[in-house]
Amino acid sequence: MKALLLSSLLLVTSTRPYVQGYRVQAGTDASPLGAWRQAEVLRGAVDLPVEIQWEDGVYKVRVGSFVSRTDASPLLARVREVHPDAWVVSTVVRRDRVASDVDADSTGADSSGAVPVEEVAP
Repeated sequence: MKALLLSSLLLVTSTRPYVQGYRVQAGTDASPLGAWRQAEVLRGAVDLPVEIQWEDGVYKVRVGSFVSRTDASPLLARVREVHPDAWVVSTVVRRDRVASDVDADSTGADSSGAVPVEEVAP
């Protein structure tokens, strides 16, 4: 019975779509147009999806999905070429985007490309 309960618990936690991670934030703007302009500049500098998120009363321009701050460092350097004040933020990221945005050689990914991530508590 304990084994069944444990395997059920592992199945539930391994299918969560969101995990705790890090993203590079290029900037913020109070207006959607200002954020869109920042995002367009960023899209020209990186080959990853750039997102604009409304949070805490401002539009935040973010890119990348990483399991650690260290993994985000190479992207941060590239983003700072066009947004010098960019920084790394701790946030919730989509599990399915972490593996695709991260260089597997620096993350300890297994041969399937899966990257170990910390689950977000319910």
